[in-house]
This record gives sequence, structure tokens and C-alpha cells, in this order.
Amino acid sequence: MEKIKFIIILHNHQPVGNFDWVFSDAARDAYIPFLDVLERHPGIKVGLHNTGPLLEWYEANRPEYLDRLMDSVKNGRVEIIGGAFYEPILSILPDRDKIGQIRMMNRWIESRFGQPPTGCWVAERIWEPGMASVFGSQGLQYTTLDNTHFRYAGIPDDRIWGSYITEDQGIPLRVLPIDYTLRYYIPFHEPQETIDYIGSLRERGVTAVTYADDGEKFGVWPGTKAWVYEKGWLERFFTALEKNADWIDIILPGDYVRDEPPLGRVYLPTASYKEMSEWSLPVDAQKALRKAEDSLKDDDRYPALEPFIRGGFWRNYLAKYPESNAMYCRMLRASACIEQSREHKKYEEAVRELYMAQCNCGYWHGVFGGLYLNFLRRTIYEHLIRAERLVRSKKAASVMTDFDGDGYDEVVLSNDAMSLILMPHEGGAGIELDHFPRAFNLFDTMTRREEAYHSLIPENVEEAQWNGQASIHDGVKVKDREIRRYIHYDWYRRLSFIDHFLPVNEKLEAFAASDYRELGNFVAQPYVVELLDGKGAPEVQMARFGGLSFDSGMVPAMVKKTVILPNKGAQVTARYLVQLNGKAMREEALFGVEMNFGLQSGQSPDSTIAIPGRTLDDASLGSKGDEKEVDRVQLTVGWMPLVVTVAFSKPARLWRFPIETVSQSEGGIEHNYQNTCLVPLWNMNQAKDGLFEATITVEVT
Repeated sequence: MEKIKFIIILHNHQPVGNFDWVFSDAARDAYIPFLDVLERHPGIKVGLHNTGPLLEWYEANRPEYLDRLMDSVKNGRVEIIGGAFYEPILSILPDRDKIGQIRMMNRWIESRFGQPPTGCWVAERIWEPGMASVFGSQGLQYTTLDNTHFRYAGIPDDRIWGSYITEDQGIPLRVLPIDYTLRYYIPFHEPQETIDYIGSLRERGVTAVTYADDGEKFGVWPGTKAWVYEKGWLERFFTALEKNADWIDIILPGDYVRDEPPLGRVYLPTASYKEMSEWSLPVDAQKALRKAEDSLKDDDRYPALEPFIRGGFWRNYLAKYPESNAMYCRMLRASACIEQSREHKKYEEAVRELYMAQCNCGYWHGVFGGLYLNFLRRTIYEHLIRAERLVRSKKAASVMTDFDGDGYDEVVLSNDAMSLILMPHEGGAGIELDHFPRAFNLFDTMTRREEAYHSLIPENVEEAQWNGQASIHDGVKVKDREIRRYIHYDWYRRLSFIDHFLPVNEKLEAFAASDYRELGNFVAQPYVVELLDGKGAPEVQMARFGGLSFDSGMVPAMVKKTVILPNKGAQVTARYLVQLNGKAMREEALFGVEMNFGLQSGQSPDSTIAIPGRTLDDASLGSKGDEKEVDRVQLTVGWMPLVVTVAFSKPARLWRFPIETVSQSEGGIEHNYQNTCLVPLWNMNQAKDGLFEATITVEVT
């Protein structure tokens, strides 16, 4: 038999906004040790993709790593693979940004390594057919996608090897299928098992097979540093490949594409790797898919049916998580704003900020924290706000537009220092409050929702231990024995300026757990909206005629709130007028306005909450408390630095508590602080002649 060609590709990535120590640890534990071992094995060749954030970090912090890569490129041991610079989900970007990100990477690689790339990495292997022309038009000749994509296209398993050719608008692109089994064998099985598997492919007539996967599997994933390097897995694997060089020909992907013809033509459907298609589904659909698969696995028909059992695709995240959609729509708005400012002197700087905000990791959630990691969302907003800040007009304005593409108009108020987005159809609540000087969205929050893996957490949690070579796909690890006490599900979206009516005896603990009685029908319900002429200041009035439900029946009620930004300055004012009919109702109801501030750290010593004139037992942003007669509260984020002062025209009872989510990451299931919730409450027996008025002012300094 002829030799089997073995193509090895590694994809290394750290997201924009990840902590510098994470970059440093990943380089120390995975990326640099891999290169160390590679240099000791002259028979091994690797295609290597480092994303833009890593390339920039290396240039600033470890330039010698790039010099070593350059040496390996010159001697034909390493091929540098391109892609989109800041690792976005390309399919959701405007075409101008797709092309811009790819050109940015092509230029960077050619400048640093002396030649442009011929291959490209697709972030999360999220493929849509039109991407063939996008890559091909920029001089890229090939990419790699999972064998899952080919199975969905109807290609039988015994034909998913080598490479295929696809096209869009007549522009061709070669595609190398990634072997699914190798993704799970490497590096979690003994080297000989992988060698034997490659041998079995050769015996079946396969002449070329591709392994392509995350470089973080080689030292960053839990347990892999010890397994891959300290216990010598990678050394033994490369040695085994070299010993079998008489029948395994290790070849660079670009050389293979240049020298070997495609097996045929293929048109791949919209897809990603198998796990991503599952994660992107709604929770009930995920559970149903798993149940369907489990019920069929013992059926003789399963191998034939499996290619046709598939989940959703990446864009489902924009429907599954409104928080993801909000960032996506904000990104589109920033992109359009920048495109209209091509003649601006800071256009190029704004484009780079935009591209950084398009980094994919904070927009979705699977095994990795992604969307649930508040610092990744903060970074997305930070770069979006910076991008728009560079080219925007500072003139005060108020507009109505369908900001989030849901078919309803939102209200956008802005001035020189702030921009506020309100959702009249969603209770008149605030979805985004941008502070331009600090490039910070104060309303960046996360609603607590059920996730499919919550059902996998045992009732009596025991701290799980990983085996030396365990994959993060195996089993469930829980970081906190009391993790279940953090699982709560919100029945409405955690926004700001949410209007509540509660029984006078309602408890903070019940409200914080979203397990309470809502008397009114104002939360997440439509308000009538009217933009006002506030003497040049952006101003909007929203009102709802609803009611409160008591045991004795429904009683009419009205809430009117007028939200104002000044012509200049970082301040928002919300004037409330509440009309109540019925003395009994006023005696039995509390009116509260929920405010959620996403201020990053619940327990950092420099991030605190303060009520002037009082000493709090716990002053962290993650603390819980019930205070009476409060007219002012201050939230401080020391590392920015930034202070949010919330003042009430009438002293209020104040509830404060953290919103914490339970999510999975590569390290296990954990709970994360998302935001601090403040709820000023007024007893409606204060209403005079059925009318109650109060003003809330939010000021950022």
C-alpha cells in the first residue's frame, strides 16, 4: 500500500479582553512547550494558526516565539495559516468587515513571516456556503472543516478524507475534512492507539487524513499540561509518528493542496462541529436531541441514521440569548456608523476597535464560559463604544429605531457623555447605558436561564477529580459543592427601570430568587411611547394603563415615566408618576423600580456599595441587604475608576443583591457574578389622592 498522508493543524486562540495572565500562562503551558517538542522532532510538520489577539500579544511580550516560528517556516517545518484577524464568526459580519478582517491577517502574516497565507481557519468551523467566495477572493486556497459538515452533505464516511473542492459565485476553495475520531483521540489516548487508527484508515484505502483542533488541548485544558508534557505524551506521539515514517507521510496542508487533486466537488450546508450544533439549540430541544440519540444508539439502524440527526446552527444563539443579540445588533450599528465616516481622520482607528469587538468568544456559550463571562462581554462593549466614540457626533439626540431587530422600535437617547437605549415594548426598560469616557456599558447584565447541563448536576455534589488525560467532554465537574443554591431562573429579562408592584409583606430572598408574587402587569409589557421636546435635551415619556391583581380582583393602575438625558453630562433622570385606584390597594402594595448594574466584580475589595451615613456589614457589590429610608446609594468600581450614584427624590426601602449565574466552562460548572440589582421600594400608602411621584437619578463620575 502507498503511504497515508497525515496533515496536522493546530489552532491557538485567546479572546480579546482575556486577562494578560491567561495569555501568559497559555503560552508557558501550551504554545511554547509545543514548539519546544516540535523542534526536537525534524520529521514532524505542522500547520499553525495563531489568531490576531495572540499574534499581537506575542509581538509585545514574547517576540522570540515569533522568531522561532519564522525559523520553522523557513526550514519547511511549519506553515502559517490565516483567517480573520480577531477571530470573529465571519458569517454574521457585514461583507466589508469580513474582507477587512481577512486582509488584516494576510498583511500581518506576510509582513512578519515573509509570505502570505494560502490556508485559512474558520472560527469554530462555523460555515455558511457564501464564505467560499469571501476566502477565495482574498487569495486563500483552502480551509478545514469537520467531517460532520461532509456527512450533512451526504458524503459517506468512507469518502470523507483527502480534500474536496467547493465554490461560490465561481470562486473555488478547497476543503480538508477534519477526522472526528482523531479529535477525540489526540491527546487523550495513548499514542499507539492513534497510530493504530491511522493504520486502519490506510487499510481501508484512505490516502490522506487531517487532524485539526485547538492548541489549548496541549497544556491549557484541565490535566493536559501534566499529561502532554510532564508525562511525555507529545514526545511519545511525535516519536511514534517518526518511527512509522515508512508508511505515514506527514505533510503540510498547503503542500498537500498544491500537489494532490480534490476527490470531487461538494457543497457543504450551514454547519459547525457536532457539539456546537447541540449547544446552539434551545434547552428543551437539546434535551430532546440527546434523548433521541440515546434511544437510537442500540438500534442497528443508527449508523445509517446518525448523519441525518443534527442540531441547530450558530445563529440560533442570537435568538437563544437576547444578550448575544444585543451585542450583535450593537456591532452592526457601530459598523454602519464607521462606514459612514470613511473620511474621518480617525476612521482606521475606529475600524480596528470594531474588529476587536467582533471577536467571537463573548457572543456564545458551550463547554466554554463565553457569553457568561462578564469581562468578555465588557470587552465587546468597550471596543464598540470606543469605535463609535471616535467618529460619532456629540450632539444630543433622541431617535426611535428597531435597534435589536425584533420588529419593535426602541428609543435611543444620547449626548456627549452617554447613550441610553430603552425598550417601550419591554416594560419601558433600559437595555444599554453607555458611558463614553470610560467606554463602559453599565447595563450589561445576564438573565438567569435554565441550561441543559443543569440537570446533570447531582443532588449531592462531590468534588470530582480529572484523570491525567481526561477530556473536558467527559463527565461533569462541579467547582462548588453548594452550586445548586445558585440555580435560579428569571421569568423576565434582567434590565433596568423595570416597574414592579409587590405585596407589602414580600421578602427580599424570594424576590432575589425570582420566586415571588408580582401584583402588577407592567413587567415586560408594552408601554405607549412619546418623544418629547425637552428644550434640546433628549427626553422620552412612556406610559402603561394596567392593573394590579389582588385576591379580591383586578384594580386599575397607571405608570408613567419620563426619562431625560441632559444636553451634556453623564446623568439619567427617570421621573415616575403612579396612579392607583382604591384605598385598600394602596395599603397592600409596594411600588419598586428594578435597576441592574453590570459592574464586573462582586467581591473585589475596590468594588463596593455605600449608603452615605451608614456602615454596611458587607459592602461588596455581591452583597445582599435590606435597608430602610435610603435616599442615595453609591456603587464604586475602583479599578476603572468609576462611581455610579443612584439618588431617590423620596427616601425608599432599598433591596440590593447580586445576580449570579451557573454556567459550565472547561474547568467545570461554576457560578459567576453578573451584576448588582438595586430595587428602591415605596409603600403606596404614601400616595396622595391616588397619585404617587418619585424621581430616580443615575449619575456616573
